[in-house]
Amino acid sequence: MRESKITNRNQIMCFLSCWKIIKGGILQSPNHQLLSDKEVEEMLRKYPELSDKFSEMDLEYRRYIQEVGSILLSDTDLREKLDILDNNDLSSGLIADELDKLKPELRSKLNEIKRAEIDRLLSRWRDLAKITDREPKGIVHLDTKNPHSFEADDLRYLLKATVDDLNKLDQMRRQAFKNHEMKKKMEEEERINAMGSEQRESYYTHKRNWAEIYRQREKQVRHPGSEEQLKDVWKHTDQMNFQDFNPTLFFRLHDMNNDGALDEHEVKALFIREISTLYKKEDPDFDPAEKEEEGERMREHFFSEADTDKDRMVTLHEFTSNLENLKTHETGWNSLFSRPFFTDEEFNAFMEKTIPAGNSIKTKLEGYRMNHIEM
Repeated sequence: MRESKITNRNQIMCFLSCWKIIKGGILQSPNHQLLSDKEVEEMLRKYPELSDKFSEMDLEYRRYIQEVGSILLSDTDLREKLDILDNNDLSSGLIADELDKLKPELRSKLNEIKRAEIDRLLSRWRDLAKITDREPKGIVHLDTKNPHSFEADDLRYLLKATVDDLNKLDQMRRQAFKNHEMKKKMEEEERINAMGSEQRESYYTHKRNWAEIYRQREKQVRHPGSEEQLKDVWKHTDQMNFQDFNPTLFFRLHDMNNDGALDEHEVKALFIREISTLYKKEDPDFDPAEKEEEGERMREHFFSEADTDKDRMVTLHEFTSNLENLKTHETGWNSLFSRPFFTDEEFNAFMEKTIPAGNSIKTKLEGYRMNHIEM
């Protein structure tokens, strides 16, 4: 089961990688993966809650993604023409014109793949109807109104479906992290409840001191994607002269696979120095899950500002435009330390779900929380 879940994520990233390669006009293997099996295994190890969610998503189109991407990559003329189109042209007739010019044998293969995918889904729906009254999920990754041929709408639907599911994975990751923090809070309250008054006061002093240290560290963190932040990477990571900073060259240096766009892993790598300013392994309360989540938050924030067409990739134009925009309104960064992870209502609900009713630990914690002021 886990192997298939890993494949699901890899196939999504594979298709987005194929699209980037098409846009960049560079031929690479359609099996190129932006997220390795090991990375997904590590994510599932850290957040076991994601395991069930992977199966719930039921990514119908994982094989379909790879087959379509492979065919599109195989046409050199199409890649070169798409390279000069903006992603927004997917919403116009331009992409349809280019698909119409696809070599007949490749267009025929796309048609066959689409018809096979529809037949597979219909067969599954019939099998599902025999064992359950549940309505089948709608098909969102291809155009069912035209079941015979692969057209521009099919490409639009497929791209949107891949992006939507990656967004769902981010949403699940955030919820899993919230659960992680609520579990930590519950265990902390249990420890505090067992302390004597002097030990408890010493613990509170420790918390206050480290909260101040984190506040000072946060002041040193620059806005992700700002010129100041990127120049720091340019100087210390790229070993370039600070005064020679060039946004276009910077982009080329960090587009590691030369596909014409920055993906989520290439973007996260830009913030390693900022994250290391906040999180240090020698800290007494260091939590690697919090360090990882901070990087994900920076990555998501950068994409929210720079990825204007919301295709989960940042082109050179988007990169430089965002850099200019941030010059007029860039701010610092509000880290995980400066915002609540969850509400009191969410924490109470988590306790209700985690600790059985009548459990003595739960009773003690509730009594403790009623008689002590939260930090």
